Amino acid sequence: MVSRGSRDRAGGVYGGVGVSRDQRTIIEQSYRQGLNREQTLDRLRATERGIRTLAVTEIRRELRQRDARRPALANLDTRFRPGVPEITPTNRQLKREYNYSGTIFGKSQVTGEELRINVNFGDNRRLTRFQTEERFLAIMDKGGQQARSEEAGSERVSVESITTNFVEQRI
Repeated sequence: MVSRGSRDRAGGVYGGVGVSRDQRTIIEQSYRQGLNREQTLDRLRATERGIRTLAVTEIRRELRQRDARRPALANLDTRFRPGVPEITPTNRQLKREYNYSGTIFGKSQVTGEELRINVNFGDNRRLTRFQTEERFLAIMDKGGQQARSEEAGSERVSVESITTNFVEQRI
């Protein structure tokens, strides 16, 4: 069963059919909540976004691979580029060859509140972990400058740590 929205293939091609971004989001949320494949399919049917069982299975397999590769990526030396053990192949529609996702942990210098900032970017090159973290900081700084220019007195962040969550490669 293929929904009307599956022609929007921004979510990728899984199980031989296009998966919409909305469908993929529901599957990822269900996976994070610990729901099994059947519960995920029920949730998709309830929102009138039917999908092939094989597509759900392939997306869940990709998410499990991503989680399994996270420790190897965290232990990668900053001078090295991620290789096969650290990169998750994906059928998602990526604009670039590689998709990098990370989290910056820090504190507001104004309020002292702990902050967690998620950062994503794409690149056609396999970057070292150091280059990836530098890009995360540059993106965060650029976003912070825009926020400060729009809102007077916007807070500055002191960075405590940076975690690379995953690296995906378009296949």
